[in-house]
Amino acid sequence: MLAQIGRNLLVLHAVGVNTSIFNAIAVLIISVSLSPLPVGAGVGATATVLILGAHGLAATAAGGVLLTVTGTVGAGSYAAWACADHALAGVRARRRPCPVPPAPRNDEPHRGGAVLAEDGPGVPVRLPG
Repeated sequence: MLAQIGRNLLVLHAVGVNTSIFNAIAVLIISVSLSPLPVGAGVGATATVLILGAHGLAATAAGGVLLTVTGTVGAGSYAAWACADHALAGVRARRRPCPVPPAPRNDEPHRGGAVLAEDGPGVPVRLPG
């Protein structure tokens, strides 16, 4: 959350809107409040104009558009990272050796003299011996 407030401050100062940390927090709160509404991708610009419209409409709207773009790029980057991590986890799992040796079949002798029986369809169980 601190990073988002910092991003709001940085973007708004970059486009020439003189804001305080409280204005950046207010923009974040309004953006989150408006995001469930079906207003499209302009939530950042709308929230920025609602809070900071008195500071100049053009610069405030430009800051809001930049907030929307940077948020979209950040979400896309996070999604790409998650997909790549998921794909690599599958590759790593296939390369890893099986940690438990396979259970002996019923027709194979077993060490220790224990006899194997089946408990249901193909599930080996040790019988005391």
